[in-house]
Amino acid sequence: MKYAINLFPHSKHHTIERLKYFGTHYLRFLLVITQLIVICVFMYRFSIDQQIVDEKQKLSQKLAIIEATKTLRADLEKKQTSIKQIQMIFTMQDVWRDQVTYIRSVFPKKATLKLLTVNEKSIQLSGSTDTRLIVQQLYQKITNEKKFKSVKLDQFTRDVDGMYQFTITMEGYQTAVKPTKS
Repeated sequence: MKYAINLFPHSKHHTIERLKYFGTHYLRFLLVITQLIVICVFMYRFSIDQQIVDEKQKLSQKLAIIEATKTLRADLEKKQTSIKQIQMIFTMQDVWRDQVTYIRSVFPKKATLKLLTVNEKSIQLSGSTDTRLIVQQLYQKITNEKKFKSVKLDQFTRDVDGMYQFTITMEGYQTAVKPTKS
């Protein structure tokens, strides 16, 4: 015969004692872990809030820079338009200088230039000479060189002194210098 002898006393634990044991041993770890999680969430939230504040400050600084440079940009745009206008004026002056230089180079020395009118579209020159051959040579030279789209002999008369009075109108000067438009 065998007997099973249990030398340890059989303890009867009541549910209240079991809850006390669980609360003292295991529940405190759950509370500590929960508190750590809550602290981590708060820290994360604080860091996100700080990033939001930093971004708002950066935005306000950039807006202040934009506001401060508005007058500079307006002045720059005004200066750019005035520079473009000046360049256009210089180009027009170059074209007119080329036209006058060309007229001076082809105008015969035996003729007298009385009036030279230069505008944007045409050049009109009036002069006098003692022979009509000079006027004919001048007209042919201007038309043969094709610096102008059209050349017209508007007036050709002989006055009482025997001098020939002439007026030539030239339109559409063709040059390598192109006027810029803005």
